[in-house]
Amino acid sequence: MVIPGGHSEPKDIIDSENDEDAKRIQEKVLTMKSQAEAMLGRQQQQVENLSFERFDAVQYRRQIVAGTIYHVKVLVSNNNDEDAVHIKLFEPLPYENKPMELQMIQRANRHDDLAIMN
Repeated sequence: MVIPGGHSEPKDIIDSENDEDAKRIQEKVLTMKSQAEAMLGRQQQQVENLSFERFDAVQYRRQIVAGTIYHVKVLVSNNNDEDAVHIKLFEPLPYENKPMELQMIQRANRHDDLAIMN
């Protein structure tokens, strides 16, 4: 049971082809790819633009607040299946007419526990 305002348990996406929530999460994540590349590039002070080979969500947690916060583990490399990032997305309530925003990103490994970023 999820405590009101608390985080859900981590949910795997990889084998969830028929799971509508998983499909929606992947769609949301894909819309954030260029922002994630730019944000991580700035964090790492890279001169060249960072470019992820893939951007596939594999696990997520959700927190319902005045909107929805998603913590998502995303695979980012075709060559190294271990290379991942953890991202924090905030989706405002629909009546606010505001876009989803990428709030945080950090490098990770596929086998790392999904981080809850504050």
